[in-house]
Amino acid sequence: MAQTDKSKAQSEKLDGKRRHPPNPFSMLGAGVELAGAVGLMALGGWWLDGHFDTSPIFLLTGLFVGLVGGLYNLWKQAQRFF
Repeated sequence: MAQTDKSKAQSEKLDGKRRHPPNPFSMLGAGVELAGAVGLMALGGWWLDGHFDTSPIFLLTGLFVGLVGGLYNLWKQAQRFF
């Protein structure tokens, strides 16, 4: 039985897909990165709207881009654990 566990661990290590136990702080960090991406992109869009006098266009674009980028980052980080 020990030999089977050892060979399984070696094959996981060779595949490069070794899963780590979930760490609440790393997932908390991913959530903060998601909020930061959405917030910063929305803030930048709000500033661009004020600068170019285009009411909600850049704000909505910034929200969308920040949400997509933040969710992509969250997905990539979550794949390491699940």
